[in-house]
Amino acid sequence: MNEDLFHRRHGRPRRVHAAVLAGAAAAVALGAASCTVAEKTPFIIGNDLPDGSSPGLVTTPAADTSNDGRAPLVEYCPSDRCPDGYTTCPSSLFRCDVNLQSDRNNCGACGSVCPSSAGGGGRFECVEGRCELTCPPDGNSDCDGVADNGCETPASDPKNCGGCGIECTDPAKPCTAWNLRFSCGCPSGYTACQQGGLFATCYETRSNDNSCGDCTTRCDPAGDGGTPPDNMYYGCVNGECGHLKCRPSYGNCDEDEGTGCETLLTTNENCGSCGNSCPAGESCQRDADGNYACMCPPGLTACKGRCVDLGTDLYNCGTCGALCVDLDGLDGWTSVGTCVHGTCVRMCAAGRADCNGNLDDDCEVNTNSDPKNCGGCGIVCDAVAGQACVGGRCVVEPCDQIDAGPVAK
Repeated sequence: MNEDLFHRRHGRPRRVHAAVLAGAAAAVALGAASCTVAEKTPFIIGNDLPDGSSPGLVTTPAADTSNDGRAPLVEYCPSDRCPDGYTTCPSSLFRCDVNLQSDRNNCGACGSVCPSSAGGGGRFECVEGRCELTCPPDGNSDCDGVADNGCETPASDPKNCGGCGIECTDPAKPCTAWNLRFSCGCPSGYTACQQGGLFATCYETRSNDNSCGDCTTRCDPAGDGGTPPDNMYYGCVNGECGHLKCRPSYGNCDEDEGTGCETLLTTNENCGSCGNSCPAGESCQRDADGNYACMCPPGLTACKGRCVDLGTDLYNCGTCGALCVDLDGLDGWTSVGTCVHGTCVRMCAAGRADCNGNLDDDCEVNTNSDPKNCGGCGIVCDAVAGQACVGGRCVVEPCDQIDAGPVAK
């Protein structure tokens, strides 16, 4: 058996040169969340690396040196103590499996539950051990700083347009909705129109037949009563009604109004505009915005206006509309759907594993905290020493510490 693996599984101390350990410190993800022992020596979380090097986080080498001028060796042993920020709660399945800094059900202390929702679409999250209100992006905001009333300020508030403190003072630029966001005024070529709603909306008024030149002018497609040429009607051009325009999907490619709009713009030779020829392998189809465009090079398929790879697309796996994602919410997921070669398969979520090979219980093992499967199936921490598993790594500490400080409960 590999000696390093034996040390890790059976709890024998392993001597590691501190200078070597320091080079690997940045590789340990949870290294910053470490407890302290005597003389500020940190607990560390880590398993022996495949190349035989040490766990990633180490103590500061002692001032005196030995061993050919190098820093003295440091011995690490299995630990049953929880790293800083972690603890064992009455509801815990394993030792040290609760992160008090981020667990919404144990935020800052065991049993301290953050509210699941707040007014105005807000939600409480556990941030650094405190329940903090978060508001939806591009939605309501918490402008009064009072968490109890949630995200109380609507994004359409002219004194807080799209965010707290953004006041629309120019009457010509009211708080308006544009591309699902609120801001003062509209982009160039658009006009803020208040048409019975609670807030203004940006309308294109240069060519819009229903708001030509302003918010309310609608053009009569019959114009002055004359008969328009084939596939043409009278509509809005440069903010004025009464101009001949092509009907949707037709173009005046010969630039002769007498022949009307003679060309259909839905073909591979004229796709969306006159003379726009589709490359080999592509075809003229409606895109996601409803416009005709040359779409989908070889290997991709058009599904609802998007070019997708049916072999890997989660929403179109094997055929358009075949979903490989869970739709019942994120909480409690132990596996996620993925598309492999056009077939929906299940993959374990981060920190989960299917160790018994039984699909009925999905990915039943929590590899972040299970000391019998720490970081993966069959990776066992030292049960005799009560070694904890945190973040998928067995916890160790420097050996022979007389006073290690308070133990997290």
